[in-house]
Parts: sequence; C-alpha cells; structure tokens
Amino acid sequence: MTSQTFLFTTRSGARLRALVVSAGLAAAALCGATGLASAQAQQPTATQVAAPRSDTTLRSALRVELESRAASLEASGKQGEAAEVRRRLAEGDFPVGDRVVVDVTGSLVFHDTLSIRSGQVITVANLPDISLRGVLRPELTEHLTRQIGRYVRDPIVHSQALVRVSVSGKVARPGFYSMPADILLGDAIMHAGGPTNEADMNKTVVKRGKTETLDRGEVQRAIRDGSTLDQVGVRAGDEIVVGKKRSFDPAQAIIVSASVLASIVAIASLID
Repeated sequence: MTSQTFLFTTRSGARLRALVVSAGLAAAALCGATGLASAQAQQPTATQVAAPRSDTTLRSALRVELESRAASLEASGKQGEAAEVRRRLAEGDFPVGDRVVVDVTGSLVFHDTLSIRSGQVITVANLPDISLRGVLRPELTEHLTRQIGRYVRDPIVHSQALVRVSVSGKVARPGFYSMPADILLGDAIMHAGGPTNEADMNKTVVKRGKTETLDRGEVQRAIRDGSTLDQVGVRAGDEIVVGKKRSFDPAQAIIVSASVLASIVAIASLID
C-alpha cells in the first residue's frame, strides 16, 4: 500500500467515525426532546389544575317530562298552563326562603341546613355562592356536586330538598312546616299532628292560593298510592287543607223532618 493510499484510507475512516458520532448525538438529542415533551404533556399545568369542570345542562327525567308536557299543552292551545310549566323549568324548584340540607365529605367536610337567599343562591362553607335557579329537585345533588367540584377535588355530596307548606283545617297542629320533598303526602298531614276527630280525610285538598291544585279524589289517590309531595307537584307555599265532617244540626234536622212529613201527608191526601 502506498503512502497516498494509506492517507486516503485514514481520512475516510476518520470521516466515517465522525459521521457515526454525529448521528448518535443527534439521535440522543431527539430522544431526549421527545421524552421531555411527553413528560410535559402528561404533567398538568397550573392552568389545567385550576380550570373548573364543564357544567352542562342537567337533563333529569322530570325535566324531560315537563318539557314534553309544556309542548303538549301549547299544541292543545292551553297557553296559560304551558306558561306555568315553562316558568317552573326556568326558575326551578328552589324559591327564596326554602331550605336544603347539604352534606359534603372528602377533601371538604361540611354539613348544614341552608336557607335559599335572594337571587336563589346558597353558600357552602367559604366557597362562592351557588345558584339554584332553574334546578329541579331531582337535579339538586348532581348540580351541587358539579358546582362544589369546581373548587374542591372529588367531593362526595348528599342533599335533601325541604319544601315549606301549610297544613291547615282539621289537624292537631295547623301551621307552616318545612318538610322533605320526598315525604309522603299522608305523612305530611301526620307531621302537623294528624287529623282530629272532626276531620274528614275524604274532603282533603291541596291549594295554591285560591286555586285547587289537587282535588279530593286526587288527594285520596295520592295517599292510597303512597305518593310524595314532589310526585304530586306540591311546591313552596302550597296549602294542604284537611276537610271537616258534616256536623249534626238539630234545627236543620227538624226542618228536613217537617218537609218529609209534609210530603207524606200531601201524597196521602192525593191517594184518598
């Protein structure tokens, strides 16, 4: 081998080794950058951790039922009744003055009975106010879980809606009571001491203002079927009125007896 050939071979080998080393360094750098990017993608940023969870519209079975009822009433030309259903959907089942029992466990521990304040809001612990506008009773727990979950990790929430109603008429302790919305209609009457000796349960009705929302027959069916206040649509401010037995009036009895006797005498005279 000549000196020129040896020099060419030596230079070629050096270049080859340099290329191999460069390629190796480039591959290592690429792998390192890829691994770093992957690690960064898996590690949540401060913004991601603090970002609140999305809060989509609740779709309970009751909401679907009310929307269907409103559409049916509108199609039947009953615009007034449809507007009332639409109003309930918009405002929800939690007017100002009602109360809810809220129990939270997990990273936040909280238990209290909260009054719904102006704007239909409540305050849980030291969290920002939570609006209950547009929330129906079956949606309460899920709604609170979502809202509290915006600030607290994985809260476990239990809640109970209380509805303030009047129980009047022939009951032992008439008055206003805050009762669970899922209490039976019959138990709600017992909550006020139960019917007195003068009561006629067959004459019991439910009123909203001057409007009778449940007549005698509907109340009897609800009691017989074990329906709750929520199931029969009782709302805050409604009045459960327990009817009175027909009392014996001696004067009225004499008048009726005299009328019957006169009729008998008149018929007898016609026969003669």
